[in-house]
Amino acid sequence: MTAETHLNGPVTVDLFSTIRNFSSDQATLAAQVLVCDAAGSNCASLIEGQWTFKPWNVGAASTWTERQLTIGTVDTVVPAGSQLRLVLTASDRDLWIAISGDRPSALRLTI
Repeated sequence: MTAETHLNGPVTVDLFSTIRNFSSDQATLAAQVLVCDAAGSNCASLIEGQWTFKPWNVGAASTWTERQLTIGTVDTVVPAGSQLRLVLTASDRDLWIAISGDRPSALRLTI
């Protein structure tokens, strides 16, 4: 963050994903947003959430699907020079996450 920033509102992960080989299995995903110093160390958890879906793919589709996962709501000030990090941890199965092209997964914060 180049300037002190007030985050006030929902924190959402807009996720384009699928289970490995486009299967219709269950998966669990945990998301954590961290605030770190400028060097990327001394991190503190800002918010976290977890979801389990069976099947993971929306409508059991055998392709990439989109889920908008709300982690929660924050009201905090992030100091200038800080870094925000998103840590995603999948369990149960290998979870593939798309991040470019027509499947732009993103972290959405309200400023």
